[in-house]
Amino acid sequence: MVQSDEGIYHIIGLAQISIRLIAMNELSESDMLSLKVMVRDADEANVRAFIEESQKYSNPGDKSDADAVLQVSYSANLSLFRRLRGDEKMCEGLRELMAEDLEEKLNEGISLGIAGAVATLRKHGIDNATIIADICDQFGLTEKEAKKYL
Repeated sequence: MVQSDEGIYHIIGLAQISIRLIAMNELSESDMLSLKVMVRDADEANVRAFIEESQKYSNPGDKSDADAVLQVSYSANLSLFRRLRGDEKMCEGLRELMAEDLEEKLNEGISLGIAGAVATLRKHGIDNATIIADICDQFGLTEKEAKKYL
């Protein structure tokens, strides 16, 4: 085993593939921040630093990677993220990083609401033309988009 970096060990000869062992408690404060936040009981300062660093990303791939790291960290550190939600700066940073996911969930919720409204209107005997007109008006849909819910 050869130490290739602080906290990172390269295991040679054990298998036909390259193996790297990462000792999380040996990583330096600034290095490998993304790995340090993906553990249970992650240090709050590291999570804050990762969120702040991630806000600077402009490349969509980097943002997507940061979002994936945050999802793992969130799952492992639910109580920490609940506390961070109360911090306006952190909350805004999380919203920016997860904007695409939030938009997707919002659209799913709207679709479920429209489908529920259509079912209720049909249950009360409202004709399709009226339903289409109502959901176009209420949700700002085109007639073609509204017809998908019938």
